[in-house]
Amino acid sequence: MLIAGTDGVFDRVSERFHCDLMRMAIYRTGDLSHAARESIEQLAGIVDSDHSFVCDDNLTLGIIADGNLPKFEPKFWKTPSASLSPTGA
Repeated sequence: MLIAGTDGVFDRVSERFHCDLMRMAIYRTGDLSHAARESIEQLAGIVDSDHSFVCDDNLTLGIIADGNLPKFEPKFWKTPSASLSPTGA
């Protein structure tokens, strides 16, 4: 899986963002377009204490994969999912 995006996305997410995207794609039965769109919609809706949008830059995200089922270590499923929250950047 290759994940590419603008700084408007990657300046605002945690280092676990790629894991959350993979989980979302798996839960959506491999629909990468839906996973990307849902992630961007969530990021676009985050506001800070001043009621300003945290992601104030453009939000572009692309995901491609080779169509094979991913192989994960068991610990992948035990890690917390919290990357769609502001990093303070």
